[in-house]
Order: sequence, then C-alpha cells, then structure tokens
Amino acid sequence: MIRQKTVFILGAGASCPYGYPTGEGLRKDIYSNFGKRIISLMKKEGLSEILINRTSPTLRAFCETFFNSSTPSIDLFLARNMGLADTGKLAIVSSILEAEKKSAFRENMTDMKQDWYSYLFKEMTKEMIDPESCEKFSENAVTFITFNYDRSLEHFLYESFRNSFSLPSIDSIINHLNKLPIYHVYGMIDKLIEQGGETPYRTNYSMDYIKRMTKNIKVVHERNPSEDYLAEIKTVIKKATRIYFLGFSYAHENLEILGLPTLLDGNQEIYGTALNFTKKEIMETREYLRKNFKIRDPQLENPRIIDVDCRMLLRDWL
Repeated sequence: MIRQKTVFILGAGASCPYGYPTGEGLRKDIYSNFGKRIISLMKKEGLSEILINRTSPTLRAFCETFFNSSTPSIDLFLARNMGLADTGKLAIVSSILEAEKKSAFRENMTDMKQDWYSYLFKEMTKEMIDPESCEKFSENAVTFITFNYDRSLEHFLYESFRNSFSLPSIDSIINHLNKLPIYHVYGMIDKLIEQGGETPYRTNYSMDYIKRMTKNIKVVHERNPSEDYLAEIKTVIKKATRIYFLGFSYAHENLEILGLPTLLDGNQEIYGTALNFTKKEIMETREYLRKNFKIRDPQLENPRIIDVDCRMLLRDWL
C-alpha cells in the first residue's frame, strides 16, 4: 500500500502507452482522419446527403487549415482561432473515443515495459493477500490530477480491482474507487458507465454521443475551473509529501493553474519524467519548480526530473 500522501500529476504522456495520442499524435490524427471519420459515421447512421454535403467542406477546411498552420498542438490552434472551438472539440472527442476503442492494457500493450498502471496497482495492493483485504484498497493515500480527457485510468483501476478480488459487489468496488480522488482539470469525455456515465468503455460511439461529450471538455479559452475545484486540488498538493509528474510537459500555464510552483516550498519530494528532454530543458524545468524552495541547496536533488518513462520513474522512486 501507499501510505505517504502522494499526488500523481498526469500529462498526455501518461496515457500514451495505452494507445492514446500525445499532443503531436493528436494533431496528426485530427488533420489526417477527423473529416473522413465524421463523414463515414454520418453515412453509416443514414444521415441525409444534404447534411453530409453541407458538413463535408467545413470539416475539410478545418483539417486543411490546421495542417497548413504548422501549429504544433490543437490547443494552441484553437487558442488562436476561437471561432473554430466547436469543430475543434468534435475533433478532440472523436480522436479520444477512437483511441479508447483501440486502447490496450497489460499483455495486450504494444510495449509492456511502459505499463505504469499495472506497476502502480501492484504497489497499491501488494499487502492484500486474501479476499477480505480488498477493504484496504481505498486506504491508499493517493490522488491523481490529470490534464487528460480520457478515462483509461478509471477503467483500468475498475477492471483490475473487479478481477482481483472475489468478494466485493460492483457497488463496493465503485465506492472504493470513488474514494481515490481523480481530478480532471479540464474535464473528461465521460465517466465510466459504472460511475454514472452514458456508455461502457470502448463504446461504438454515435454522432449524437460525440456532440454531447464535447460539453464535458474545455478548450483553452474556456479553461476556467471553479474556484472550489481548484481549491481542493491545491489543498491536496500542499498537503502532499510526494509529488510525481508523469508524462507531463511542464507547460507553465498548466503548472500555474495548480498553484505551482508557488505551493512547492522544498518540504515535498518531487519526481518527474522528462522523456526525450535535453539536459538544458531538464535543468530549466528543475529550476522553475524549485524557485520558491525555502532552502535552495544546489547539491540537493529535489526535484528529480529524469529522462525516463513513467514506469521506470516509479520503479526507482515510488
């Protein structure tokens, strides 16, 4: 079990091993597949040719404009083109739902060596050796703060817990999972159906479903989480003894919305992945996170920002 107060802050790289796109991958999927995916879905659902013919040029123009803009991310593109937000949200949701359908876990993954979900679940349950011990699961002192829209973490935890222990009812399992806080800073496409969502994981989505799910996510100019929600997140971070950044890009605007680095005073142990970062980028990230430390000992390796993937970081430092 994890008894120290531990916070995991997740970026796109945290979901990537399970088949979800990074910012770069999302850009490629949108400009390559979004228009064709939506038109194909409209035809499959038997929508009118008039509606399809009216929609197709709009989608094609969006994809071409995004591609030719050379803008590295859909977020930045929509920040610069707020009038395209509705179409952009359709693109994001459809890409994530498509990734969900193809997502893979455990031995079905492309690279099991990056399976940090399984490693973390093992650490959270390794003292639970009989059916009754499952009651201890929600005693793990962990909180997840994610900038991702997907629900892969919730699905993995639910499926793993349900198949690990024979005694709990579905309601009991959900109760345990609900006690592990998972904050989606900018929203999520849908809850698990077991938690009150509309559809099962890997659903065969419809146009109507995609449109409804766009209301659950926020793009750049809409990103204004409630003060109460942010206050909860900041309280959790402030009380943490350990903070792990996993698959995170350390964009200053995302750190600042969490109250970072202001809330970091050197009393927390901080660890972070920096896969494929340069030495200069790692040094700059480390210095930015520790700029409010009360004690700024250059020899003190805190934060530890390391060029490794999520699983390797946890294996070494969890």
